[in-house]
Formats: sequence, structure tokens, C-alpha cells
Amino acid sequence: MIVGAYMRLGHLFALQERDAEAVPQFQRELAFLQRIDHAIRSRILVELHVRLGSAQLRLGRREEGQAALGTAREAFEKRLTMGADDPFTRYYGACLYARLGDREAALDSLEKAARGRLAFTVERARQEPELDSVRDDPRFQRLLGSS
Repeated sequence: MIVGAYMRLGHLFALQERDAEAVPQFQRELAFLQRIDHAIRSRILVELHVRLGSAQLRLGRREEGQAALGTAREAFEKRLTMGADDPFTRYYGACLYARLGDREAALDSLEKAARGRLAFTVERARQEPELDSVRDDPRFQRLLGSS
């Protein structure tokens, strides 16, 4: 059993603009996570709902996409409230807020992720499609130049 395997496969499909193939993989991961308990399950759910919501939106499924992003937001904010404020969670929060159009929250979260894992965050941010809406921001550009 590999937690996150279906999500990674879905992410690869999404990066290739094959969202119709990505969505079922994300849904398989959700079904899998409902059957197991795992130490980082709540963090995985943040990323998973961001990626699922984004794929749904790109397919024109606005209602489903917005619902998944709303679930991601609830899960992200719940993790922060519980004190689970780690660089990986913050990175997925940045992706979430960028997708929702909240540039300030996205960049704040990305900067917090970078403080904990600079090289990892910068390398992922360079190629992360969920962050496209903040690429032109000077804060984003400074972050990319900081490693």
C-alpha cells in the first residue's frame, strides 16, 4: 500500500493536461483514504482536494471544482488551527489560495513554506501550475531567486 500513489498518478495526468484521466485517480485516492488511517492523512487531503478541484474546474465542472476547493480550504484551515503548520501543508495552502484568486494569502503561505523548506519549496513552485496566478508577483519572483 502506498498512500498518495493514485494522487501522484492523477497529478501526472493533470500536468499533461489530461484532466479527464486525472479526476478518477484523485477520486480513487479519496476512496482509499476513507478506508485507512495514516499519520499524514489530513495533509494529503488538502493537496488532494486542491488538485481534484483544479482538474474539475479545467473540465468545466464549476460546482464540483468549487466544492473540492472549499473542502481543501476547510481542511487546510483546520490543520492550522490544530497547530499542524508545516512547510508541506503551507505549500498546498499556497496552491489552494492561488487557485482561489487570493494572491496575498497564497504568497504569505508560500513564504512560510519556504522558511521551513526553501530549496524544496522553490523547486516545486517553479513548475507548479496551481501557482500560475502569482508568477508575475514581485514576491514570487524574489522567492524564486532566493535559493
